[in-house]
Amino acid sequence: MHSWEEPMLVGGDLMMAMPPSAALEHDAEERMDRFMSALDVPDGVSVTGSVRRGPPAQVLLEAAEDADMVVVGSRGLGGFAGLLLGSVARRVTHLAPCPVVVVPSGKTTER
Repeated sequence: MHSWEEPMLVGGDLMMAMPPSAALEHDAEERMDRFMSALDVPDGVSVTGSVRRGPPAQVLLEAAEDADMVVVGSRGLGGFAGLLLGSVARRVTHLAPCPVVVVPSGKTTER
């Protein structure tokens, strides 16, 4: 699952979302297509991709309502390297109505 949102414009006390963009949606669809074509799926396993508009955690939680399990990565794009879980993974693990599996990023941090 891949989600996309309109960028926010922030200036002084003003914060406003840009109107929905067909280009952003198209980019999200292309990303999903590239991801799905790169998967090495074993025989007998079915994988489907979905692109939805909205905040990542909210989109995953809505999809989880009908799911047997949700799998998320441990970190996203945020810059809080010291956190054990990214904000999306943390929210999904706390609020999902089904079991959640968190997969580590595989990256190691030098000490």
